[in-house]
Amino acid sequence: MNDFTPELIAAALASTQTTFETSSRLPDDDGLVFVTAVPDAPLKVCGRLGRDGRWYIGSFGIVPPDGRADETAEIAAEKFPGALVLRDEPVAEAMIRYVINKVLHAKIGGLRRG
Repeated sequence: MNDFTPELIAAALASTQTTFETSSRLPDDDGLVFVTAVPDAPLKVCGRLGRDGRWYIGSFGIVPPDGRADETAEIAAEKFPGALVLRDEPVAEAMIRYVINKVLHAKIGGLRRG
């Protein structure tokens, strides 16, 4: 399982982080998996919450036009038991804006579409 305290998770969920590094910076299997499921967002973001309380992005995917963001988030949560599903946290929206900006400027770096 994970040893992330409820306090660390709560602080991370309230984060004002606006820039994100790739999850490849974290050791393998380190961190708490997350996926975004923001209503009406054009994409979902997956990654890991680091033990330092920062969010790291691993991949992103386009949400189908029928808006199945919740469905794709639930699939990810089943694949990774204990994963966080971010729906209306400001940091989830910040991640989506960050990825869109990187895609539009073709500076993806270590991010991959998945």
